[in-house]
Amino acid sequence: MSTSNAAPLFLGNFSGKLDDQNRLTIPKACAQFEGAEKYVATFYYPLGTIMVFPPTMVQKISEASERVLLGNPGGFAALSKLGGDSDYISCDKSGRIALRGELLKLANISQDVRFTGSFKTFQIFSPNQPPPDTTSVDAQSFLIALREIGL
Repeated sequence: MSTSNAAPLFLGNFSGKLDDQNRLTIPKACAQFEGAEKYVATFYYPLGTIMVFPPTMVQKISEASERVLLGNPGGFAALSKLGGDSDYISCDKSGRIALRGELLKLANISQDVRFTGSFKTFQIFSPNQPPPDTTSVDAQSFLIALREIGL
């Protein structure tokens, strides 16, 4: 858990289920969504999971995107990949988030879900998640571009 002046920390491992409206109840340890602040859920190919970024991380991604120069097609491609497979999410009064169907398909989520805290983010994944990809040429280009732009 976090202190009142610090960014939230997401800790622990939890199980859950997707309801018929593509909503997931967020475990209490991850339910640190505050008011109308926007969180971003993105499919992260290198791990085969949906990663959820809090507003502080969303701000860092936004700032990094502003530094990408026109002469850096790899940086733009990485941002397009990351942004294209992302969606804004928020938590409703019942502690649920709604995920876009495309994100669920990419993560191979049909009903059963696992949550893992990753300190600044948390991950949502299927017990049958797609295999991580950190070694293909596309994955290496994506990861190198993200590092080059400071992500």
